[in-house]
Amino acid sequence: MSEKNEKENVVSDPNPVQSAFSTNSQAQSVPGQNSNKTNLNGPFGPVYNPPEEDYILAFKKWVFANNPFYLLSVFLMFWGLYIASVDGSTGRGPESLKSLIIFYAIENIYEIIMFAMAVYLLQKRVNQPHGRLLVFFIIIFLCDATMYQTVIANSCSLNTMWAGIAVSFIYFILAVCKIGLLIHFLRISICYEAIFYSLSSFALIYLTPQIINNMALNGGAKYNVWWVFYAIMIAASLTQLPVILMNWNKKYEDFVEERENKYFGASELYFYKMIVIIPFIAVPAQILLNAASDLKSIDPSFSNFDYGFVPYIFFSVFFIQSVFKNLVNTYFISLNAYDFTCSLVIFAFAVITKPIDISIFGDTMLYPHRINVLLIMTANLAFIITRKNYMSLSFLTALILFYTKSYYYGVIDYFNSSSTMRAAAFIIASFATLAAGFVLSVYSKEPAAAIVIPNPNGKNDNLETKN
Repeated sequence: MSEKNEKENVVSDPNPVQSAFSTNSQAQSVPGQNSNKTNLNGPFGPVYNPPEEDYILAFKKWVFANNPFYLLSVFLMFWGLYIASVDGSTGRGPESLKSLIIFYAIENIYEIIMFAMAVYLLQKRVNQPHGRLLVFFIIIFLCDATMYQTVIANSCSLNTMWAGIAVSFIYFILAVCKIGLLIHFLRISICYEAIFYSLSSFALIYLTPQIINNMALNGGAKYNVWWVFYAIMIAASLTQLPVILMNWNKKYEDFVEERENKYFGASELYFYKMIVIIPFIAVPAQILLNAASDLKSIDPSFSNFDYGFVPYIFFSVFFIQSVFKNLVNTYFISLNAYDFTCSLVIFAFAVITKPIDISIFGDTMLYPHRINVLLIMTANLAFIITRKNYMSLSFLTALILFYTKSYYYGVIDYFNSSSTMRAAAFIIASFATLAAGFVLSVYSKEPAAAIVIPNPNGKNDNLETKN
C-alpha cells in the first residue's frame, strides 16, 4: 500500500476507536520503516515487533559499549585469590606465607597488565570509555579489595613478620607509582590534597593488619583494643582533613576545577572523584571487616565499638561537602544549614553509641565519647568563626550549658552563700556587661554625620569626619 493511500485510509476511517481496538493481526507496512519489520494492530495502536536480527544487533552494541569481559576477568581473579586465601591461610609459617605471596605476586602482574592496557586505551585515544573502566578497576585493586594484606599478615609468625611488612611496603610503593604514572601519562593537573588522601588511605589499609598482627604476636592482652580501634578510626578521619580544608571557603565549586582532559576523555574532576571516593568507601569497610575482627581475636570481649565510627562519620560529611559541593547546595538551603543539621544528627549518634561501661578505657577522664563531643564542639566553633554560622552558635551554647551544668550549679551555690558574694557577683556582671557594650559599639559603628558650615559666598561646605 502506498504512503498516500495509507494516509487517506486513516483520514476516511469512520470509526477510528473501533479500528484501534480491532483484533485484526494482519501485518501492515509502516511508512518510513523497513518492509521486513512487522506492525501488528494492538489495543492502543500499532505494535512494532522487531525481527530477531535487531536483538542481536542491540546485544552487540551493548557488548561493544560496556565490554563485560573486563568485569568477568576481575571477578575470576577475585575468586581465584579467594580460593588461594582460604587454602593458604589455615596456619602460620613459611610454607603458608610463601604460597600466598606467589599468588598475590601473580595478582600484581595482572594489575600491571591492566594498568598498561588502560594507559594505551586512554593516551592513544583508542577507546577512552573502556580505558576509564580499567582505571576504575585499578583503584579498586589498590584498595585491597581482595583483602590479601590481612590474609598475609595473619599467616606471619614472629619469624616471618618482616616478610609481611615488606610486602605491604612494596605494594604501597607500587600504588604510589601507579597513581603517579597515571597522572603523568594522562597529563592530569596535580591536586596534592586528593593524592595525599588516596595514598594515605592505601597506607592505612595495607599497614593496619600488620600492626594488629604485631600486637597479637607480642602479647595482645597487654593492649587496650578499644583504644586501638579508636586510634585507627581517628587516623582514618584525619586523612580527610586536607580535602575538607582545600574547598572550605568555596561556596559552590567542587574540590577540583572541572577541566576537560583530552587523554582521559572526560573531566579531571571525574578522575579525582574516582581516586578519592573509592578509598573513602573502602577504608571503613576494611576496618570493619578486618581490623575489628582481628582485634576481637586478641580480646574476645571486644564488641559495641560503634563509638569509634563517630569521628569518621563526622569528618565524612564535610569530606562529601567538599567533593560534592554543588550537589549539597542543591538539597540544602545553605552550607550553614548543612553544617548544623549534620552536627545535630552526629551528636545524637554519639550519645546513642556511648559505651555503657566506660571502665573498659581505663582510669582516665578523657575517654572516646568525650573526645567525640569535644570534636563536635570544636568543629562548630570553627563554623561560627569561618562561616558566621549562628545556628552552630546556638547548638554550641546548648552543648556547653549541658556539659558544664554541674560546674555552674556549684558556682551559683558559691555566690549564694552570703550577701557579700552576691554583691560581688553583681559587680562582676556589671563589668562584663560594660565590656560587652563597648565591643558592640565598636563593631556596630556608624559614620559621623556631616557638619554643614555656612559660607558667606552662598555655598555650604560639608565637613565629614573620617572613621
